[in-house]
Amino acid sequence: MTFAGAGNEWTFALPVAPVLRLLAGGPPATLADLAAASDLTLVEVAEVVSALVAGQAVAVVGGSS
Repeated sequence: MTFAGAGNEWTFALPVAPVLRLLAGGPPATLADLAAASDLTLVEVAEVVSALVAGQAVAVVGGSS
């Protein structure tokens, strides 16, 4: 599965597809939301999101108070 954004391109294993779909077309989601929508662990989802944040393809919004 290939995800492109911000002038970069990443290739992920197929189980990452639900995470990428949510990130690409939905409202903001938590890491827990992304993990629940896929067969990935919270740690695996965090690794995917971290790579995309580093490449400026996704952004972290909000935060804990």
